[in-house]
Amino acid sequence: MTSVDTAGGPPDPVDPARLLPRLAAEIPPGGRLELTVRTGELTQELWEDLLVEAGFIVDEIVPVSVLDQGAPVLCRLIRARRRLALPRPRVTSRARAAAPPRAHSTIGVGVIVRNRTGRILLGLHRGGTWELPGGKLEPGESVAAAAVRELREETGLGAQERDVTVFAMLHDTTAGLTRVTMAAVVTAYEGVPFAAEPESIAEWRWVGTDELPSPLFVPSAQILTTWRPELDVDHPPVHRLPLALAGERAGQGGGVGRAVPRPAYGLRARPA
Repeated sequence: MTSVDTAGGPPDPVDPARLLPRLAAEIPPGGRLELTVRTGELTQELWEDLLVEAGFIVDEIVPVSVLDQGAPVLCRLIRARRRLALPRPRVTSRARAAAPPRAHSTIGVGVIVRNRTGRILLGLHRGGTWELPGGKLEPGESVAAAAVRELREETGLGAQERDVTVFAMLHDTTAGLTRVTMAAVVTAYEGVPFAAEPESIAEWRWVGTDELPSPLFVPSAQILTTWRPELDVDHPPVHRLPLALAGERAGQGGGVGRAVPRPAYGLRARPA
């Protein structure tokens, strides 16, 4: 059995990222470890996570008191065993720092919807701009799910995630944040659009690509010119990353810096 006492040394915190891999290399599979650490260094839960990641099985962690220069110090006694076999790679969700990360980007999705005549759906925002349906992604939500949700919430149209094709990722800067916009098109939907959120969108209108209204919301303009590069729409510079389309084989189109053939989106809309 290997015993390590870090509690009686200097008050500097123990670095488990160096200590535990070294101990794991010295202790044979099935060997036992006793580790005494100061209570204030890391939480018990974090020690358990780190030990498991290093290849140990934790038997117990109990509070103990040890003398440091004649004064009692509250510590933890950790008893663990080396695994008989190397553990599978493990993913941890613990925070890398005590402070929460500061937001530096925002991500949303804009959705192109067409009717039977090929007109696209644009909404007149209360702020005076015309825009595609769409909005910000919720935590844990996929791009396709966000597209379906935003389409339903804003226009009343119903669609399935399988009918959403994400064809590009665009990013620029706004208000000091990196704005990431996923460009999507819906190839099948049900219903008739209406202003489901009248406090934001006053009306929805089917518009031909040769008669786009002004002014266009910047992300919507960027999506439209990515979808149809021939459109004569002026907007601020944007970084564009074409995405491989469903059905394309790996390595054919969609790579960074390569042009992706524009898909022939087949319209399967059922509304009038």
